[in-house]
Amino acid sequence: MLDDAFNEQWPGVAEGLHRHFARQPNLVPFAIGANKAYFCRPSHRDAHRAAAMAAASDSRMPEFLGEPVAVLHFTRPRLQDRLKDRVAGSPAWRRLRTTPIGLPLRWAWHTGRTLRRGLMRREDF
Repeated sequence: MLDDAFNEQWPGVAEGLHRHFARQPNLVPFAIGANKAYFCRPSHRDAHRAAAMAAASDSRMPEFLGEPVAVLHFTRPRLQDRLKDRVAGSPAWRRLRTTPIGLPLRWAWHTGRTLRRGLMRREDF
């Protein structure tokens, strides 16, 4: 696996990848996704590609470095988002959200989310 293969802030990774494959190494790509490129031996390519496609919720098959690869798009929500959705949809929260207790909780959640977005670099996970 090669991380940051398509990250515009690390162009040296893509350059090194192309230099390495210009020498005909004994590895082939079988999947790309989440800013990573996945490689294996040619004899295992089909099995790995099939497993990668089965694990993803959506996939396509373009060519990368002359080989067909699975482009993985994972749509599983983060635990934080799943929990938020369950709480937001609960009857108890709907009753509580506009009360003197619920309003500060909403403010804290939205303020924390804004701070997290500003402090963390988000990649395509």
